[in-house]
Amino acid sequence: MTTETAQVRGAGALARELALGLQAVSLYPPGHPTRSELGAQLLPHVRTLRDASSPRDPTLFVAHGSFYVDTTLLVRESLSLGRLAEAFVNAGVESVTFGPGMDAADLEELVDVLCADRPRPNSIGGLRLNAVRPSVQSDQHEWHERLAQLRSAYAAGVDVLREASARATAGEPIALEAPTAVVEQLASQVAHDPGYGVLLSAVKSYDEYTYFHMVNVCLMSVAMGQLIGLHHQQVLVLGLGGLLHDIGKVHVPVDVLNSPGRLDEEQWRLIQRHPVDGAGLLFSTGEGIYHPAASIVLEHHAAYDAGSGYPHLHDHPPAVPSRLVAVADCYDAVTSKRSYRDPLDRGQALNVIGAGAGQGLDPDAVKVFARLLGRYPVGSLVSLSSGEVGLVVRQHEHVPDRPTVLLLLDSTGAPAEVSERDLSANGCSVTGTVDPQEAGIDLTRFIVSGQLHSAGEAPESGGLVHEPSPGEPTPDGYVDTHRDAEHLHLEGRPDTDVAPPMP
Repeated sequence: MTTETAQVRGAGALARELALGLQAVSLYPPGHPTRSELGAQLLPHVRTLRDASSPRDPTLFVAHGSFYVDTTLLVRESLSLGRLAEAFVNAGVESVTFGPGMDAADLEELVDVLCADRPRPNSIGGLRLNAVRPSVQSDQHEWHERLAQLRSAYAAGVDVLREASARATAGEPIALEAPTAVVEQLASQVAHDPGYGVLLSAVKSYDEYTYFHMVNVCLMSVAMGQLIGLHHQQVLVLGLGGLLHDIGKVHVPVDVLNSPGRLDEEQWRLIQRHPVDGAGLLFSTGEGIYHPAASIVLEHHAAYDAGSGYPHLHDHPPAVPSRLVAVADCYDAVTSKRSYRDPLDRGQALNVIGAGAGQGLDPDAVKVFARLLGRYPVGSLVSLSSGEVGLVVRQHEHVPDRPTVLLLLDSTGAPAEVSERDLSANGCSVTGTVDPQEAGIDLTRFIVSGQLHSAGEAPESGGLVHEPSPGEPTPDGYVDTHRDAEHLHLEGRPDTDVAPPMP
């Protein structure tokens, strides 16, 4: 592991622990033992970060809603710790430098500052606040602002899903006000430009795969709903179903979801119960006996041809919103790393979805999704006839080889001043796709920060178990436990221990 990678992982772990801790201690006054415990819990993470950063003192920055350790972007923390970033901003903290001699009491005082329970000092023992200012420059281009607003809504979605998971795990009903507000925010941003919503959905995380996957499916489902002209309220229901479609996985043990090897029949049975469990969670929200998004949660794995999939719908096909979410779910799944295979690129993923059309997937829904992504799917890095390289962000309705791109590299291969270019207006066209690694571009970092970075951070290892998508070869040992499972109904789930929150 390189020094930079160790530092990034150490800073990421510290930020995540701090975010979880702030959520837990915000109701307690300064000096309460719970806050003292948090300081002690944070200390090992700070020491790990200092060891990885030696000999210099590391600095954690918050700039434009994103987290950095020194000059390195923390990609997934920037997309999943929105409330922590907000706490830094509200407390007037732009940076924290972790110096020698720092102890748990210093970290406890930092928590007090972030909880707005004491004024911000310039230093706290071995901590220095705002001693170093971020050098990240603000970009006022319209494309940058669109991504920034979407990132904020995305982070709110991950936060809301963590809360919903915690409530469900504790046996409490899920409150739908916060998820609905997130969908409203995402839908508003996607309505302005669907391409940027689809672009942001390319971000993955294997530490919290399920949460990121659910937000990604929400983004793509909302974009499809708007593309086919659904009314606003219908789009919101579609988005809420997409956001919560996998909430039933709170009942699947984490060691099953994270399993690197072959699952047995009982483990597949646990995974394949999640649509029923998720619908049951929505039934218990207090929103009346039925919420319209519940059918999406229940049916997102029920096959279009009513001959496969789960749960068994007694030969009735799933509803249209469920069919749209199913396509988005499959696309995000096959473009993510699995425990048994590498992620597919966007073109390959569209081929897999096309292979499932008419059987597991609604062919009309597949056509809508293919139209949304285009011949060169949104998020693809492409070479242009001018010799430049750009990132596809929007399709052209009538000229598929001339989408709108964000120009990233000039004709010499050097980083260009990023700008949006409509290829249909300047006579330039796409000549092919480009491998981001070969071009030295980290697309995830660019999407999250709006700045061009060369690829440097090692990819995450592992990969999560996910049900095989229609049109995709099944993993070794896969068991469809619901093909003939007439016994699976909504009246209850077997008596099993409640699992920890999903990753």
